[in-house]
Amino acid sequence: MLGFRYWVLGTGFAYHTFFIFVVARDLAMVVITGPLSKGQQCRFDPTLLTESNKEKENAMEDKFSLIKEFLQEMSISIIKEDAAEELVVVEDEENGIKNMVIDCEAPIVVLEQVIMKVPANTEIFYKRLLQLNRELVHGAFVLDSDEKYIIFRDTLQLENLDRNELEGSIHALTLALSEYGAELLEYV
Repeated sequence: MLGFRYWVLGTGFAYHTFFIFVVARDLAMVVITGPLSKGQQCRFDPTLLTESNKEKENAMEDKFSLIKEFLQEMSISIIKEDAAEELVVVEDEENGIKNMVIDCEAPIVVLEQVIMKVPANTEIFYKRLLQLNRELVHGAFVLDSDEKYIIFRDTLQLENLDRNELEGSIHALTLALSEYGAELLEYV
């Protein structure tokens, strides 16, 4: 039998024993019921965790498929897809969406679209971006890690994601661009 050997560390009320162990970066709590005594050996089969991980992977694949289905229902074109990375690049140019990256990174989905290059005079510009972020319905204007581009970014929880949430985040960018796009271009 494949497994790991653990010693019972102690007993709790009504002979329930609790102990924690770590296998392959997954933290799991095992509850053993029955009349165990201190020092008694017990075994754990790690294939139980493996099956749990497979279920999580399948759930993620289902969420990625669900996101693609939502995008199709919203008539947003998927122009690139990387199934291995669980990301798509979408566009809906009529609504200001161009090369928006939608990336499933459990437990969240990340939406990002480059808005513009960072202008030369950043002090006033950064202050205004912070003010605009307060007005946005969803998401925020952020800097990329190299401080070269302004990006619209939003994150949503994958576990209970529905179409309205995804649509709301995408339309928040459309709304932001229609309200503040001309002003942002003044800084270029």
